[in-house]
Amino acid sequence: MKNNIKLYLKKTFLEPMFHNLHKVKKMHKLQASKNDWQEKAQKGEFAFHRTNEWRNSPRFMEDTILLFESMGFDRDEYKGKVVMDIGAGSKLRGKFFREAKLVAIEPMADDCVREIPWTDLKDAYKLYSLPAEERIEEMQDHADLIFSINVLDHCYDFEKIVENIHAYLKPGGLAFLSFDEHFVTDSMHPLILTDDICIGVFEKYGFKIKKKSKGFHGAYKAKKKITTYGHGIFCLNYWLTK
Repeated sequence: MKNNIKLYLKKTFLEPMFHNLHKVKKMHKLQASKNDWQEKAQKGEFAFHRTNEWRNSPRFMEDTILLFESMGFDRDEYKGKVVMDIGAGSKLRGKFFREAKLVAIEPMADDCVREIPWTDLKDAYKLYSLPAEERIEEMQDHADLIFSINVLDHCYDFEKIVENIHAYLKPGGLAFLSFDEHFVTDSMHPLILTDDICIGVFEKYGFKIKKKSKGFHGAYKAKKKITTYGHGIFCLNYWLTK
C-alpha cells in the first residue's frame, strides 16, 4: 500500500513538475553508481521478478505479441537469425520471433535459473549472466536484431550499453530500444534518459535513427490504455541501424 501511494505521488506530481523543469534545465543522468545498482537496484529487481505473477502466466506472451506487432514486427521475419535481448529479465520476450536464435543478456540470469522454477531463460540459444555494460567480445557483429524493452533506465551506464549494442549489431541489422523517459530517479530507476540526450548518444556511437516515437501504438495502446511501462509520462521508442 505504501509503495502504491509513493508511485501515485511520483507519477501525479513529481514527474510532471520535473518534466516542465527539464524544458528549461535539460536534465539528464547517463551514469549511476555501479555499487548502488548492484546492492539496491538488482536486489529489488530480483525480488520483483521472483514473485511476478504476470510473467508466470500466459498473459506475458500475449502482451508481448501485442506489443511487438504494434511496433511493426512480424513473428516470422527473423527465422534462423540471431535475435538478442538486452535485459531479458526472468522470461524470454524473444520467443515472439519464431525459430530465431535467441541470445539473452541478463545480469540476474544465474539467479533466475537457480531460484525461479518457471523461468525459461535456459531455452535461449546463448545466455549471458552479465550487465549490459560489460562487453561480450564473441558477440561482435553477431546479431540481426537487438531489442531492449523497459530496461535501459534501470541500468548504470547508458553510453557503455549503446556502444556495446552497436558492436553486437551486424551491418544491416536493426536495434529496437524502448524505455521510459522520466525525470525523477529512484533506487530501481537510477538514470534519466530523455529524447534529446539519447539522440546525441546514439549518433555519437555511430547509429542512424531509422524511426522514433513516444508512447505505445495500435492495438497495444488501445488495450492497455497506458503511455509508459510504469514511470514518467511517455516511453521512448527507437529503431536504429548502423
